Amino acid sequence: MPLTSIVTALPSASRSRPRSDPTPHAARAVEQAAVAEVNAFVDWLAALPLSAWLEVGRAISGNREQIAARGLAWEFLQDAIAEHDLQVAAWFVRDAVETAAFLASHSVRRWSPGERRVFAAAHGGAEAAALSLLGRSFLHAAHLTSLYGMFGDRRAAPTSLAQGTEAVVRTG
Repeated sequence: MPLTSIVTALPSASRSRPRSDPTPHAARAVEQAAVAEVNAFVDWLAALPLSAWLEVGRAISGNREQIAARGLAWEFLQDAIAEHDLQVAAWFVRDAVETAAFLASHSVRRWSPGERRVFAAAHGGAEAAALSLLGRSFLHAAHLTSLYGMFGDRRAAPTSLAQGTEAVVRTG
């Protein structure tokens, strides 16, 4: 049973929209393939043991060379989410990642400061990875790789990376 289904969640968020537009704008903007990849990724995250989250967190924390690239990619992703009216979809993605992180960490009674930092890095990385899949059509391949990479190295690459495609919507 999947943890989340972003596609089915989106229409309920549009109930306050005028009746002349029954399909939410965000649902039209998000490709079905991207939504399916986000759902599969979040389900995969939910099944990860805490040790795997901590391993990813250590990899993210220890990769100082990628901080600037990840920061730039994050800015492009946030801009794409705003420009393409994906805020509602992004909210659902963040909520699903939060749930997956809770499932991995809820059994920990006491965190050491180091474990807390490492898990926070993994949690942030998971959010960035999931959101990059949501907005992948609007990101350069290098930005998608920067944001998804730490998790993608442990999981099959999304279709757009596997095929080597690159969406060029923005320049900058």
